[in-house]
Amino acid sequence: MRSMFWVLPVLLVLGGCGGSPEQQAVDVCTQAVNAKLSGKSYALDAADMRNNLTTDNDKVVHVASKIAFDAGLSSEYKTAFDCRVRFEAGKPPTVIYLAFDWALDPNAKRPN
Repeated sequence: MRSMFWVLPVLLVLGGCGGSPEQQAVDVCTQAVNAKLSGKSYALDAADMRNNLTTDNDKVVHVASKIAFDAGLSSEYKTAFDCRVRFEAGKPPTVIYLAFDWALDPNAKRPN
């Protein structure tokens, strides 16, 4: 999961460049997951996040995707997450909701 250490700085740089609201939502949700799961071994799929997003209205983007813990190991398990991002004029996008669905995999253990 060492690759995650360079992903966040790249996303921060790209986030400063603008991009579509959808891409900004994916970037902000990725940052929120990284902050919540700091020090854990996991993998996100940005393409899946982009493919599974919806716009509730012109101010909220809903990103739903899966996250793999211990990716590539025999202990790998996946769970879903739900992230919602609000857009307000003159302000950076803000995560207003982030939740993990631990019931997706009955063998999943919540990371400490």
